[in-house]
Amino acid sequence: MNRYTFYQIIASFCVAIFIVSTALILVCFNRSIYSRCYEDYYNNQTEAKAEMGDMLSAFEAQLNYEHLAEDFTGFFENEYEFSGYDILDTNVARLKELKFIYRLAWVLALVSLGLGIRSFVVLSKRRQYMPLIYGGTLAAFLTVLNTFFVVSAKDGVLFSLRNMIFKGDYSFFFEGDILRGMLPPDFARMLLLAYIAIVFILILAMVLVRWFINYCGRPHKF
Repeated sequence: MNRYTFYQIIASFCVAIFIVSTALILVCFNRSIYSRCYEDYYNNQTEAKAEMGDMLSAFEAQLNYEHLAEDFTGFFENEYEFSGYDILDTNVARLKELKFIYRLAWVLALVSLGLGIRSFVVLSKRRQYMPLIYGGTLAAFLTVLNTFFVVSAKDGVLFSLRNMIFKGDYSFFFEGDILRGMLPPDFARMLLLAYIAIVFILILAMVLVRWFINYCGRPHKF
């Protein structure tokens, strides 16, 4: 294996890992998905149920979700709180299990970005930018593979994610605070769909970058 082939392989994997990791990070920063899901869920409930206090108002749920999301997306943040409510220690532990995946995505995104830039600096000497296409294809494969792992999971966090996505079952979290009650049934499913959409948008971006490089580098006639 020559030097340039080696760097093409490294660059392809870096592009793929960067895409799937960055997509997860962007989904975690998205606030609009929760707003739409909870408002639809709230509006579909009977007026009597809302008045009985069985569920939070759309405004109150959104406010608490904002607090929770800010704590979750803070890389070094380990405490979680709601506005005017307590959260169970057991649920804090569950959130930390999910946050491990989020933190891992940040580490993988930064490492793949650094290695990818280094690889493309070497490959640029021979104008070898096909890893952008290879990496995008690999990212699509990894997305399908990750989805398969979730669908086929029998226990653990992935099994709980499967139940959240396909059944709207949030029993991964314990009862005793408002956390389970503020998560609408369609929320996890919409997060997955948003994740897949972002992955393919990033893949398209890589294809466009490859096309742009080719376009700028083609011989011009005057």
